[in-house]
Amino acid sequence: MSEEELSFLERASRGRDYKARVRTRMILLSSRNGVSARKIASQLGVHRHTVEERIRRFNESGIDGLKDLPLPGRVPEITVEEKESIFRTALSRPDELGLPYSTWSSSKLRDYLVETGLVKRISSDWVRKLLQKRGFGSTGLKGGL
Repeated sequence: MSEEELSFLERASRGRDYKARVRTRMILLSSRNGVSARKIASQLGVHRHTVEERIRRFNESGIDGLKDLPLPGRVPEITVEEKESIFRTALSRPDELGLPYSTWSSSKLRDYLVETGLVKRISSDWVRKLLQKRGFGSTGLKGGL
């Protein structure tokens, strides 16, 4: 392990993922000192495979191997432009768009967005969560729906 790599491990232990970074640092330093993966796992309360994976990533790619990997999961299908359309629509009154009601519910907004082609596919639950993140609530803008 080079001085640069040791320095990186020191700095990495001071980030927002402090606990995980410290654990990785301890795994690598213990491994460097000849401690077995099984013993490291036991000491840190993690699975042996976790220890082996961290060591493997470091051995294969050095410091770059310790950087967070992309999380698994579905690629978002809603673009930034579509999100902005959702927010603009949520700020409008449904009756001004020719709809027979004066306020939005998540499901009514979802139906309108899909029917008008503003988005291809979206669930009403996702609409609700997206709007909550933007500061909309259940009774109007900071508020919203």
